[in-house]
Amino acid sequence: MDLSGNHFRSLVSLAHFVNLEELILDDNQLDENDIAFPRLPKLHSLMINKNKFEDIFQLIECLRCVYPELTHLSLLGNAACPYG
Repeated sequence: MDLSGNHFRSLVSLAHFVNLEELILDDNQLDENDIAFPRLPKLHSLMINKNKFEDIFQLIECLRCVYPELTHLSLLGNAACPYG
């Protein structure tokens, strides 16, 4: 599912998509302080490029808990991973 460029600050509505495997959230307003990632047990690919994530350690710890099958993560263009 591609939800890029929508100025999202919350992902609450995604909790209903429990079978989601790929999610693209590039160019939104997401950061690790205000975001509550919904539990998506089948998600294996997440793109959150060009958002506002600054603390990569906090973000990874959060993602590890809610996305146990995650194998691909892209963070380019965030303060936590600015290059690319």
